[in-house]
Amino acid sequence: MERRLRFDSPSFSYQYIFTVGLFTGIIAGFVAAVLRINPMSKNFVLPSEYDKYAESDKIQKSLSMVANYQLRPESTIPRDLLQRAEEDLAKLIAKEVNILCMVMTNATQRAASEHVKRTWGRHCNNLIFMSDIDDKSLPSVKVVDKAKREGRWAKTINALKYAYKNHHFDWVIKVDDSNFVFVEDLQEMLLPYSPKEPLYFGFRLNPVLPQGYMSENAGTVLSRESVKRLVKSAFDGASKECPKSDDNFPPDVDLALCLAAVKVEAGDSRDWEGRHRFFPLDVAAHTFAEPTKYKWFWSYTFWPVFIGIEGCADKPVSFHYIKPAAMYMFEYLAYYVRPFVVNSLEINTPAPTIMPPPNVTSSSTTKK
Repeated sequence: MERRLRFDSPSFSYQYIFTVGLFTGIIAGFVAAVLRINPMSKNFVLPSEYDKYAESDKIQKSLSMVANYQLRPESTIPRDLLQRAEEDLAKLIAKEVNILCMVMTNATQRAASEHVKRTWGRHCNNLIFMSDIDDKSLPSVKVVDKAKREGRWAKTINALKYAYKNHHFDWVIKVDDSNFVFVEDLQEMLLPYSPKEPLYFGFRLNPVLPQGYMSENAGTVLSRESVKRLVKSAFDGASKECPKSDDNFPPDVDLALCLAAVKVEAGDSRDWEGRHRFFPLDVAAHTFAEPTKYKWFWSYTFWPVFIGIEGCADKPVSFHYIKPAAMYMFEYLAYYVRPFVVNSLEINTPAPTIMPPPNVTSSSTTKK
């Protein structure tokens, strides 16, 4: 008897799925080959200015190799390919997002400034310390006269004026010498924004002003356009709403008043899950948060803050109250430790065999 394949039989279902999948794969491969579709193409990596860099071809090839091979355990690509590709991409983003790190310090904090320079400060496009003395070895610039006992607001004004007139930058981050900044995370965060727009970012607090203000402790990031407006249209009495000298408000509120006067918008620095990137306290205070310990913090925040690690972005920008020893610990954990993750291709290299020193008998060797 002739056997016919029923349309509702399991055999037909398997053959149908296999046939459709095969033809779909062939068509998709043909389209990709014709159009040269690259999942890591420049349109998905960087803005339109990508092509202006001479090394773009080299970086593009590295990223393409990563895209094609990072999920294949049997691949024989060099062990350092992923690391080199990440480093190349970070360098490219650093050129796209030029950040001036402006650290507020003073002569008595010379040692603390040196630790900043040796750790996170070395990742900045440019690093400058604003102080009450000139010190070319740091380098630091005298922006206030200690004898006149000028306040922090006057120091902020003079520092931003100096930065605008003497440095080229897309963005400036203003912090003090007890902050730790993950510069690469900041550059990645700022990548979608233009420095020509009047924007500033940080940890946003809600009292006093309609759009709030950025906590001085967590650091404040300002676009080039924002600094330009401050220097030319707010400082030196150009705006009546901008304080001319220290008053009853802290410097972060004074800065927000001046920024609001020249129509600079307070940006949202949280990640896509609503987790914060800027932190006004130390790491322990935010990752192991106690709601009853920092009552001012919980009542002043502009955006909701989730308690503990769940409220912290996996690409943080800044923490405060970081001691020098902790700066080196963060530097090591962030830039030297490479824990295993699913999407990284790491070749498992065993530790070198420890050979016994000459003329020393191994404990497993039988004595004669």
